[in-house]
Amino acid sequence: MSDSRRQLGNRGEELAAKEYEALGWQVFHRNWHPKGLELRGELDLIVAKGSLLAVVEVKTLRRSGSFGTPRDQVTNAKQRQIKKLTEALLVSFPELRSYFVRFDVAAILWSKGGKPELTIMEDAFR
Repeated sequence: MSDSRRQLGNRGEELAAKEYEALGWQVFHRNWHPKGLELRGELDLIVAKGSLLAVVEVKTLRRSGSFGTPRDQVTNAKQRQIKKLTEALLVSFPELRSYFVRFDVAAILWSKGGKPELTIMEDAFR
């Protein structure tokens, strides 16, 4: 991944985390990687509010639209990977097992030099 894409992704993750916090969510983890397991990948954002734990996939794209929408980037294969990583998260942090888990997508379209548009899709997949 190029530095500019990584920077864009980091900016999107920061924007999504701040939005969840503004909505009263507590951020538990950002960019969580399983340690000591043979799983690859990461969970972008893990937030909690009340008895609900949301695992958030953050997708940030430039406004050009040439790659579809951010939501289009969360393919069935990506959803399966997120679910496996979530299972590993719950094994690693047993205290999180009492929460109801949902999967959100934070979709961000960012115009160069413009203001980002953030859409949170709650319970985006199961």
